[in-house]
Amino acid sequence: MNRKLKTFFKLLLLLYFIVCLVSFRMDQKSASRWYERFIVTVSSPIQSITTYTYEHIRGFFQHYLLLVQTSKVNEQLLQERSVLHSKLIYLRETEIENQRLRELLNLRSSLALNIEVAKVIARGASPFEQVIRIQKGSNQGIENGFAVIKTEGVIGQVYQTYSDHSDVALLIDKISAIDVIVQRSRARGVLKGDRFNQLRFEFLPRDRDLRVGDIVVSSGMDKVFPKGIPVGEVTAVGEKGKNLFLQATVKPFVDFSRIEEVAVVLPRPHKP
Repeated sequence: MNRKLKTFFKLLLLLYFIVCLVSFRMDQKSASRWYERFIVTVSSPIQSITTYTYEHIRGFFQHYLLLVQTSKVNEQLLQERSVLHSKLIYLRETEIENQRLRELLNLRSSLALNIEVAKVIARGASPFEQVIRIQKGSNQGIENGFAVIKTEGVIGQVYQTYSDHSDVALLIDKISAIDVIVQRSRARGVLKGDRFNQLRFEFLPRDRDLRVGDIVVSSGMDKVFPKGIPVGEVTAVGEKGKNLFLQATVKPFVDFSRIEEVAVVLPRPHKP
């Protein structure tokens, strides 16, 4: 079968060659001979089939090459789109970070504080300690005992300083404490951290005016935190009963699981 097919195509090519030769010669002469006309008549269908086959094969390959080229262009466009998408995400993240930094820097003017902005670079691994590490240390003027805040409120206090980083005990850590004032009634007390990520009043006299929903701010009396920094909201007040002190719980304004940058409060420079 293959040999017959090959023979057929050979004859087809031979006839096509003869037709082309005859056509060329006919163009050179003003008149045609009878056998030339006969050959043209016989070979015309074959020539038509050959031309039709050639055109379709050429069209097929042109279409194939076009598809390959289109596929390459689409792949390139997808890669460029992916790169642009990544750049947009990066730019958006940079914009959000810059906004947070601007808000922290605004504390300098709004609260008239001398602050050093620092990024959070690590968190304490122990579930019994609420600690973060910041990317500023003694080389940047940070010392143990300095207050740490952000726009939402009090963060905590520096308790260990190194050359270029410091550890901060969060306000909800069990070793933390802050002297506060109830904004509405001006009742004063001390808040301490507990293991439930909340704050509890310590030694608050039972006759103090305290209600659920009251806002609590720093009093400034502990000489650590500046006065008027937001701390949290009272969420529960115990029955007074016969207890000497009032039991109350405060929810901090700061979401300690989402801290990325902080402001360390530095001493004001001495005026000459």
